[in-house]
Amino acid sequence: MEAGNLTGTPVSVRILSPGWPNMTATVFPGDFNGDAKADLLARDATGALWLYPGNGNSGLQPRIKVGIGWNIMTSILGAGDFNGDGAADVLARDTTGALWLYPGTGKGGWLPRTKVGIGWNTMTVLIAPRDFNGDGHPDLLARDAAGALWLYPGTGKGGWLPRTKVGIGWNSMAAIFGAGDFNGDGTMDTFARDTTGTLWLYPGNGKGGWRPRTSLGKDNVLPSM
Repeated sequence: MEAGNLTGTPVSVRILSPGWPNMTATVFPGDFNGDAKADLLARDATGALWLYPGNGNSGLQPRIKVGIGWNIMTSILGAGDFNGDGAADVLARDTTGALWLYPGTGKGGWLPRTKVGIGWNTMTVLIAPRDFNGDGHPDLLARDAAGALWLYPGTGKGGWLPRTKVGIGWNSMAAIFGAGDFNGDGTMDTFARDTTGTLWLYPGNGKGGWRPRTSLGKDNVLPSM
């Protein structure tokens, strides 16, 4: 089959597996099981969390259940190596607004979780853009109810430095996603889709901000937050 890529050029699309509408959240944690291949985590409607190990060839190996009860989480993020121990971690916000760090073992599981914040239910969107400010540590972006976007710079030890406001008016966006290094310049970028359906690329400047945004067109397929 074919679909348009983010520049409007037709590209081939490969279906990895069916049944994904049954999943209520998907997370890309990086190499979660330590085999040097990118993996996928997905939560089903019952709250079970599944690890889909990557096969290194744009496909997935048989899934493994790695948790239950995750339906109490309103946001689940692949946080990179948030605590600096060399393993990929996960951040999750529960229904009370508490934010939890699930430190990865590097073998497809977790060490005991740690509460790293409260009151995060005031944020309408959480994004894990990896190292957004160029200091070598994974960071967090969060949009509040007023539309302000905040950068929480990671310390590399499982916490944050004081937050910085990096934008206003982001409540005009229906969806916001970390885009990785989308334009290949070595810095972390951000996708945002506005309420008209236009998809925008915000190229990161590597210092905790953005260069001028670029429109990537309308009707690109990204889910709503």
